[in-house]
Amino acid sequence: MFEQEKQTSSALQPVFVVGSGRSGTTILYKLLVGHADLAWISNLTDLYPQFPQLSILSRIPGRRRFPHLWPSAEAIQVYEYCGVMEKLRQKRESLVESDVTEEARSRLQYVVRSHMRWMGRRRFINKNTENTMRIRYLKEVFPGRASYTLSATDLRLPIP
Repeated sequence: MFEQEKQTSSALQPVFVVGSGRSGTTILYKLLVGHADLAWISNLTDLYPQFPQLSILSRIPGRRRFPHLWPSAEAIQVYEYCGVMEKLRQKRESLVESDVTEEARSRLQYVVRSHMRWMGRRRFINKNTENTMRIRYLKEVFPGRASYTLSATDLRLPIP
């Protein structure tokens, strides 16, 4: 099932917005999901992660009137579906490369590829504050992707 969504293009290079709670990641994410090339998990596909084909509904003109089609803030159910949350609860510490199972890898890559395909977008973006506990894990699932760091001091923002 997951194999049928594979793309023949270069390796997947999703964008993960990572940061601690209350650090501005949600605002940054909301700004970025507006870009025409970026696919994202909607509230609807977060409710039904086994059906990423539902993301085609994001193409509906005027979708902003339908909250279920808005970008999901954390996509928690998708991570549950992929087995990531259970692994994090079992381990109770950061997930690393050795924690990646082939099933989790296949499911995460399937979700990303499917959203890109059904939304008609070239890249994928996700934001989840718990990704700070799985950066190495995600790098193993999506090898070859570049990492960038941006902090509040880089933006010269006042920190309360």
